[in-house]
Amino acid sequence: MIETIHNSFLRLATGAFRSSPISRILNIANTLPLDLRRMQNSTLQKARRIHNNTTPNLENTIKLNNFKFNCSEVLKHEHAITPPWVMEIHSNTDLSQHIKSETMDYTFRNLTLSLLEDYQDYIKFYTDGSKTEAGVGASQTKLYNLI
Repeated sequence: MIETIHNSFLRLATGAFRSSPISRILNIANTLPLDLRRMQNSTLQKARRIHNNTTPNLENTIKLNNFKFNCSEVLKHEHAITPPWVMEIHSNTDLSQHIKSETMDYTFRNLTLSLLEDYQDYIKFYTDGSKTEAGVGASQTKLYNLI
């Protein structure tokens, strides 16, 4: 019953004819069939419960037939033992002693390269910030070595 309503709505939304195959209409609408959407939502719900360390409500659990879902690969959310505001994070701010408008680019480049040599065994994080009329923004990233 619900598939009929779903298919009719997709035909109206896409402007497809009644004779158009439903598989083509689903493709045009970029929509999964309802049985696959149910499976997707059930899997996401199960993964969220595992991630949040909550036990699933067995009465409301939807059984997935012919679908293998390895629960051991879902990362569980763990709360930090030490609150972040208590941790001491040491960072080198030597470059901030130089005024940007008064220092040449190559000086910053050389200072940065010498700092990177001094801290070769450390994890490197890079930060950046910007300010516009619309607002401010900041970001950070960790250096990853790709093989």
